[in-house]
Parts: sequence; C-alpha cells; structure tokens
Amino acid sequence: PVDLPWPTSSIPAAGGGGGPATSSSEVYLKFEEGAGASQAVNSGAGDSPFAVSPFSIVTSQRKDGTCSLQTTGTSGQVMTITGDGPGTGNFTAEMWARFASLGAGTGIFAGGYGAGPILLYVTNDGRIGSFFAGTALESVASSVTTNTWYHVALVRQAGTVHLYLDGTSVSTPLVGDATNIASPLSLGEDGSYGVALAAFIDEYRFTNSALYTSN
Repeated sequence: PVDLPWPTSSIPAAGGGGGPATSSSEVYLKFEEGAGASQAVNSGAGDSPFAVSPFSIVTSQRKDGTCSLQTTGTSGQVMTITGDGPGTGNFTAEMWARFASLGAGTGIFAGGYGAGPILLYVTNDGRIGSFFAGTALESVASSVTTNTWYHVALVRQAGTVHLYLDGTSVSTPLVGDATNIASPLSLGEDGSYGVALAAFIDEYRFTNSALYTSN
C-alpha cells in the first residue's frame, strides 16, 4: 500500500499522532479546537481559521487526537474552505472519514463549489468515487461500511488521477485530466448533486502536490 505521511501507525487502526509536513499551498485541518468550537485552525500555510458552521467539532468520535468534525446529513449544508486551488496542476485531497450513513452519490468533498468540477463521493452500496468535469472514477467493488474509519485520498499527478482507500488504489486511474480546479473547496453536500453527508471527518488536508503516486 501507499506509504501515508501521517499517522504512520494508524492504518487502519485508530491512534497515531504527529502530523504531515506542511507547504505554502496547503490546508490542513486537524479539528482539535475542542467540542463546540466555531472555527478550525489551518495548520498548513498559516491561513486564517475556517468557520465550521453549519457542522460541529465533537469529541464523541475521532481518528487521531481528541476531536473530529461531524457533518449533519442535512440538505444544503457545506463547510466552505477558501485557499489557492491547484488550477490544472497536481494536488492531493485526503481525510479520515467515518460514515454514519451511505447514500446514492453522497458528496464528501468538492472543488470549485457550485460549478462542481471535482467531487469525491460515496455510493449507497459503499463504493468510493469521483467526478472530474463529468468523467467518473469509481472503486470497482463495495469498499466502505458505516461506523468504521477510512483514509480516503484523491490525487492528481501530471494529469493522471488516482483514488486511494486506506493506502490502496481502488479504481482504474483517469489519464489525461486537465480539469481547472479553483477555490472555494467544500466539505459536505456537493453543489451539483445535493446529497447530504452524514459522517465524522478528521485530519483533512488539501495540498497542491501529489503525495501518493502508486500502491
């Protein structure tokens, strides 16, 4: 499997500690501000904190540390994350996710929210997938269930897009992609499909580099 930069001891078991290296074009949200906090501090490039509303930071579930972000499963609600989009270049979007329910095309993450050029989603039969300007990239078999933590990563390197689950590629790579990805990014419901996410999210990171390139 792919060598993940953090937490190195916690795939798939909980635990770990430490964190990934950061870069000048990175958003890294640990969600460690404490239960009920209104903002999540960006541990990446020193950007301003992001409002977590309409979601909540909670202690009832977490993958690493003491807290995670709980999404509501309510239609129309997203957490908006501003920053520098990668344009047509390399990027990695990754997080730990624990799904409370599975739905047909439930949006986990979107880039360029509203236009929806990219989308990371989960289906009602547990497959992880992504759309890039209408081109589908989806796991070949049911991959996830509810109430279990998974590391999900979406990576583009030199125009080739990979989808990873717990460090293993789960779909055929998408070759020749030149989708222009701009901010804002979002967690929660996708702007195009409108299917609400009910889950816990921890250790979210978006960076303008390809961190994982093979199994």
